[in-house]
Amino acid sequence: MKVEEVYGRKFNTIQEAQFFLFDYIERYCNRKRRHSALDFVPKPE
Repeated sequence: MKVEEVYGRKFNTIQEAQFFLFDYIERYCNRKRRHSALDFVPKPE
């Protein structure tokens, strides 16, 4: 995870932090990550 996304960010609740992290992973990591089972092609949308 990129440090820039969370460094210095303050969350009011654990749920808020969890939602932020889940959203970040769904938006950034899952769209960019390439998987060997897919012959290193990004997953289709």
